[in-house]
Amino acid sequence: HQPANTPSSEAASYRQPAFECRERARRIDLDVYIPGVDEDGVDLELQGRQLIVKAHKRPPVLPNWQAADLGRAQREYRLNVRLPKWVRKDRISADLDDGVLSVHLPRAQSGRLDEIRIR
Repeated sequence: HQPANTPSSEAASYRQPAFECRERARRIDLDVYIPGVDEDGVDLELQGRQLIVKAHKRPPVLPNWQAADLGRAQREYRLNVRLPKWVRKDRISADLDDGVLSVHLPRAQSGRLDEIRIR
């Protein structure tokens, strides 16, 4: 168990990527900037209302590089985003283009929120 004010080794090994949110009429678009990361290096997870973006930049393997050079070329990104209640989790989509991961978070239609009605 880690004390609350001490970062764990896992948390310390990640960088939070730059990101932007744009609200549209029917969705929110989340752009996450992960330069040098290809599609195989991206992992998106949902844990309840938490969207977790993990990305790993794999360095090119060059015969004359030293081990220290490889360490600097690797990069781990992690971003946690709490989603609003109205996001349709079953309709979330994403695409990656030139180091920008675009995650599309569609709004639920009126009356389609995850709620329990009391009669």
